[in-house]
Amino acid sequence: MIRLGYCAALVVIGTATGLAVAHEWMAVSQFKLKLVEVGIQVFVFGVAGGLVKLLLDSAAELRNFRSDVLSRLGQSHRTVYRVRRLLRIASDDEYGQLVGELMDARQDLGGIGHDIRITGMLERKRVEIQTEINSMRSYLEELIDQAVTASGAERCAFAESLVSSEGKLEYEKRYKERFIRAKELTDRSFTRRPA
Repeated sequence: MIRLGYCAALVVIGTATGLAVAHEWMAVSQFKLKLVEVGIQVFVFGVAGGLVKLLLDSAAELRNFRSDVLSRLGQSHRTVYRVRRLLRIASDDEYGQLVGELMDARQDLGGIGHDIRITGMLERKRVEIQTEINSMRSYLEELIDQAVTASGAERCAFAESLVSSEGKLEYEKRYKERFIRAKELTDRSFTRRPA
């Protein structure tokens, strides 16, 4: 519809220009002067409008990208928080599913780091965000390795260790603190809640 409007406007302008020249409604020198004035106005407004649109589109794209990164980080955090608590009461089938969820969370964190690297959207903070994400993934890899290799009584001891005070401290330091830092780097408006 917009293209049709542009085409119609060009036809009207072309017809009016042709009639103005053919019927000499204004002197040729005056016509050329007006044509140059209109051309300059169209050029200036076209360039200015194009730049403004480009900036607005770029800002919207960055906002959407940040929102996606924050959503994926939040989903990963919720999964890890939930799985750590559920592992100790899980049946054998549930245990395997929960470990699979940890693997998915680790994989998605890798995807976030990859997306940040290839898009270049958060260029200034890219390396810092990737460092935090890599630390989170490292923590998850250790958990997954321990969860997969544990069996029987070892599995119960491992699951209990995750919710013990030492396990909570390790989680807070190696995962949650990194998660909050990545969130701060991604979203300038994010502020930590007082402890």
